[in-house]
Amino acid sequence: MSDEKSIAAVLKRSKLFSTLGDGELSSLIRDSRTAEVSYTAGESIYSDTSYKKALGAVINGCLSVYRPGNGSRVLLNRIPAGGVFGAASLFGAEGMYVTEITAEKDSVIFFVPSEVLGRLITENGEFALSYIGFLTDRIRFLNRRISELSAGGAERKLAKYLLERDSDKPVSMTELASFLGIGRASLYRIIDGFTGNGFIEKNGRTIAVLDRDALCRLI
Repeated sequence: MSDEKSIAAVLKRSKLFSTLGDGELSSLIRDSRTAEVSYTAGESIYSDTSYKKALGAVINGCLSVYRPGNGSRVLLNRIPAGGVFGAASLFGAEGMYVTEITAEKDSVIFFVPSEVLGRLITENGEFALSYIGFLTDRIRFLNRRISELSAGGAERKLAKYLLERDSDKPVSMTELASFLGIGRASLYRIIDGFTGNGFIEKNGRTIAVLDRDALCRLI
């Protein structure tokens, strides 16, 4: 198990806990409701139905965060030592966790349960603002990842459509966006990218495929 100084040193590296003084960190670490837990490489830490209502801080090791899917998982993030996770499980009423978290290698996690974190938020205004900042950063990160994942799927959809359609048939961008299930702005951006890369040529309402091999590689 890690000693108090080691845990405090790691917590101070986190933007969230950096606002706490030495005495506050010491009280937090010594609180009987907090816990330090070790995991071996590959071991599940959080899943959709098995998780703690606690914020986890990685003391050492590294974690992998996945979005579960039908028979496959998409890697969303890696959390190294000093990183924090678990905000989605703390105060909401939802009975399932939204991602899967596993130990990428042997790791040690320091868990701060929701009741302890709630007390810090209500009693320490600076920490409350830090927590709001932490949540804001998480929302921004997830929005970027959703955009990246959606864009990749949209490119594959458009590439498949262009390879299978009659290239001489005019197409409305509004109808095409609706057919593919993507936004018009995303569609125009992808078409501009395909055009700039020499994959296609757009002339009014018609789109000619110039490089079928390149589109095939996107599928």
